[in-house]
Amino acid sequence: MTGDEDSTVVGDQRRTLLRVVRGDPTPEEVAALTVVLAVRASQPADPPAAPRSLWRDRAPLLRQPLRAGPAAWRASAHPR
Repeated sequence: MTGDEDSTVVGDQRRTLLRVVRGDPTPEEVAALTVVLAVRASQPADPPAAPRSLWRDRAPLLRQPLRAGPAAWRASAHPR
């Protein structure tokens, strides 16, 4: 692809936006690729994170660390 339609002028330099390295794509194929890249670039990079429900929190199911000390064996049977 050569010509003015596939490059942009930045300052005094010309920068190529899309370059075909191998093959001979049809204008329709290049147009389809351009549309896909434009749509992909217009979408936000990271979707907003959904708030986490406390119902799905698995932390209470994890075992708490055992604490050493007097009567620690009782605390191991009755976690806080």
